[in-house]
Amino acid sequence: MRHLMKGQGRSTENLHAEIPKPLLKRLQLGFKEFNGVIVPKDHFKAPSISRDDETGLECLMSKEHLEDFLPDSVSVQALVSHGTAYADKLRESLEKSGLHGHFRVIISAIPEDRTCTIRFHRVRPGQTWLDADLETYKSEAVMTIDFNTSMK
Repeated sequence: MRHLMKGQGRSTENLHAEIPKPLLKRLQLGFKEFNGVIVPKDHFKAPSISRDDETGLECLMSKEHLEDFLPDSVSVQALVSHGTAYADKLRESLEKSGLHGHFRVIISAIPEDRTCTIRFHRVRPGQTWLDADLETYKSEAVMTIDFNTSMK
């Protein structure tokens, strides 16, 4: 599984992977915050807040399946390249959003299902979305991008 994510950071190849237009448009709209939960601005109503799992709610509401935006003929490796390009753009958008905090973007790919999923959440004490050891995921490749934003 590791071969899918190898070299997927900020490589030149990923910079040239085209991000589907609907996803770019969503990022351009930005984000909003409801009681500490960050969601894409195009969500029409406030999320149902569970005070014990804001992280899970953010992951659910920010989840994007890259395969839904690309032709079926795209290889899993190319799907992951598009996914990491989108994840990097998502990181940039969150950094420019004016939202404050420590964020994590999660890229996961399941080759057998030809899926690549991107989601994000604010990192919070006592709330986790992933196992700390990403090598425990045997049927999917998982990579994270952690970063801090500052108030603007």
